[in-house]
Amino acid sequence: MSPIPSSAPARPRLFTPAGITVGTLLGSLIAGVAMLWFNYRVLGYPALANRAAAAGVVFYLMLITAASMAPNTVAIGLTVMLGQCAIAWWGSQALQGAAIEYYRTRGGAVHGLGLAALVGLGTGLIAVTMLLLIGRISGLPLAVG
Repeated sequence: MSPIPSSAPARPRLFTPAGITVGTLLGSLIAGVAMLWFNYRVLGYPALANRAAAAGVVFYLMLITAASMAPNTVAIGLTVMLGQCAIAWWGSQALQGAAIEYYRTRGGAVHGLGLAALVGLGTGLIAVTMLLLIGRISGLPLAVG
């Protein structure tokens, strides 16, 4: 295999299922949805990316609605968090695992877990801010504390 000449454009990197799971752990399922969306765009499926993102956002909103109705205990919180991570792992593996492996065997690179963690943290902060803003505007009882 010959090295890629320096004048060749760099191929975008993909997030792996492990990276998507780490991002979900640190930023909730919406971070995993964002990374799935990005991967589909890189793989050349923008319409599928948008459909997956829309479905992911709806599923995330249903999940946090259900979680907000459950008792506020550590056990419930851990269950919700681990459930999101399991969904992220299984979903990303089922939806994109084979495509990511194919991409890698053809010379494509993947992002490291550190960047996935940063994406997770950033996405999680944006999601919380948006939820609090929506709660403030709509009068829903979404508040910190």
